[in-house]
Order: sequence, then structure tokens, then C-alpha cells
Amino acid sequence: MRYGCKQDPVPPVRLGLALADNGTATRNADVYAGQLGMGMAVMTARAHQPMDKQIVERLFGTTQWDVLNFRPGYTGSRPGELTGYEPKPSAEISHDDLYGTLTRYFIDEYPFRPHRGTGMYGATPRQKQEEALQLYGPMEPPSQRDRCLHLGAKVQATTTSEGVRAFNIPFNSTELQRFAAGRPKRVTVHLDPDDLRKVHVTAEGEDAVIEARLSMTVFKDQTLEEAIEIMETATKSNPILRELHDRHLSEAMKRRALESGFFPDSRDPSSYQTLAQLEARASKLLQVETRPAAYIGATAAPGHLMSRGRTSGAVPARPAGAAPFKPPSPSTPPKASAPSPQSARPMDAPPRKGSTTAPDPDEIQTMTFDPIKDSKL
Repeated sequence: MRYGCKQDPVPPVRLGLALADNGTATRNADVYAGQLGMGMAVMTARAHQPMDKQIVERLFGTTQWDVLNFRPGYTGSRPGELTGYEPKPSAEISHDDLYGTLTRYFIDEYPFRPHRGTGMYGATPRQKQEEALQLYGPMEPPSQRDRCLHLGAKVQATTTSEGVRAFNIPFNSTELQRFAAGRPKRVTVHLDPDDLRKVHVTAEGEDAVIEARLSMTVFKDQTLEEAIEIMETATKSNPILRELHDRHLSEAMKRRALESGFFPDSRDPSSYQTLAQLEARASKLLQVETRPAAYIGATAAPGHLMSRGRTSGAVPARPAGAAPFKPPSPSTPPKASAPSPQSARPMDAPPRKGSTTAPDPDEIQTMTFDPIKDSKL
């Protein structure tokens, strides 16, 4: 919809095979642990041997000659291939234009072109997809829990009465408090940088995975980088303040949107930040407390808790800005007050004729009830 594609993309699937050479970006313990945890088969290829990963290498060539070769600013397949051509002054496309061109190509064009690769026999990739679904069935995509546990960010934290904190963002749940049992325990918080609504908590020696939800709902629609930027903006505007409430963070979000006019493109490689950089920024906010705004619920007025009359109703326990109620001391004598006309007369006595005092709707003598319907039993 965003780039005007005419066809439907393939449904999401789980990665089944990881094939890479000896580059340190993919051949390390953290990447292997995430791949194996997601149920992938890991295969290593030889260095400088394109035939070991020919499927990947061939797709690069197809993209180069069918798409990138016709875009302004293309520099060729290697440095210095296009002599006498200045790519930077000639480039006239943005990141969004480039992503749109690639998206339309791989959704509307590439799946419907005849393929001459091994085992294709001139069939299109879309035909092979339908055949694979019919013979082997679909490969279900990983759940949000699996993505968070194996591919998300990991933070060491200690449980408190308010839950746990990851990147100075609070999370809590009843299950987590039941596990902590009122004592500080060392746990690992698994966080999805693109979805802060909930995290998964694991502990050494415990098989169960505990789920905790975001305590400050102001961050529910933000990514990790956006949440840290909002907290930084709020603390800079209030350098003496040591507590951040929902109102302060909301004002910081509004101010950041108005001042910037637009947010940076998250797909721009220059906008990427590593988890180590985000953790360093969040560590500067460890002395700042974040908590939701206080809420005072509604209560009944004194003496009208079980009242059904018109004068009853829910009222604030204490109006905003009012001083707290202090009970009188035992040594203070009670103030004399004139008895009301209703309290002076007997409860069973009928009201006097000509009396102008309105009856109390809370008294049982003045209440009226609807007639009970006759039962047919």
C-alpha cells in the first residue's frame, strides 16, 4: 500500500537456513545462539568461494542489472568502474525512493519472471512457492516471545517492589512479584527494541519465562530509541527535577514533535544506533525516577455510603489543592449546634401540617419503591 504495489507479498515465514562466510558480523557466538534458538540450520561457507552461496550472490547480480543500474547516482559494481562519472552530484533519490523501487520490483516483477536456476525449469518463483506450500506446507513465522528471547536486547537487572527496569524503563506484573516474593533477585530482561509494551524475564535456575508489562503507558507507542530521547528531553528541560511523571513525558513528546517537524527515517543507515550506544544513553538517566501520575479515586460522602437518595453520590476524597482532613483531638470540646427539626421530633411521628421543611429522601419513611409483579408460581 505504501509504495503502490499491485500484487500481494508472500506471507511471513520463519528462516530455515542461514548461509554465510567467515565474516565476523555473522560468525560469532551471539549470532549463532540467536539462530539456533530460532530453530534455524546454520551452514558456513568458504571464504572467496561464491559457488558456496550462489543463491545469495546471484540475487545481488539480478538486483544490480535490473534495478540499480538505471538509477541516478549508481557507482557500478566496484569502485572506479564508471570513469568520468560523479555519482554524488548525480544522485537525486532519497531513501524512501530507493526502498519503493526495490519493494515494487520484488513484489510486482521478480516473482512473475521465468527463472532458469537449478530445479526451476523456467517456472516463476510464485509458481514454485505455491508448489512448495502444497507439498510441504507453510513455515510458520516465529512468535513475538521467540523473537524477544532469541533476537532481542538482554539487560541484567534486579527485581524490586516496583518490578524491573531495562534501560531505565519500568516493567512489572503480578507473576514477577510472585516470583520475587519481596526479595531482590538477579534476572535477565529480554526486550524488543521496537515494541516496549511487554518484556520477558528469565532467571538462572528457573525454567519458566515470566512476562512483565510496561508500567508507564506513555512509552507504549515508542521504540527504545524514541523512549530514551523523550526521557533525555524531559530531564534537560527540568534539570533539578528527579521524578518524571506521565505529564512531563507527554509534554516532552509534544515539544520534540513540534520542534523537529518530522522524525528521522528509521531505515536510514546513518540513523541506526547500536544497543551499546542506547545503553550508554540510558545509563545517564539512572538517577532519574519515572512513575505514573497519582490517581485519587471517587468515594461516597460521609454518612451516605449506603444511601439511595438523590443527595448521595460519589465525591472526591479530597479536592485538588485542599488541605488534608485532621480529626479533632480528644481534649477539644465539641461545638454546640442546634438540633435539626427532623432530629428533634420522633422518628415515627408524622410530619406536621403546614411544615415547609422538605422530607429527607434518604429516610426510609419517604422512600418509594416500584410494585412487585405478581408471581405465576
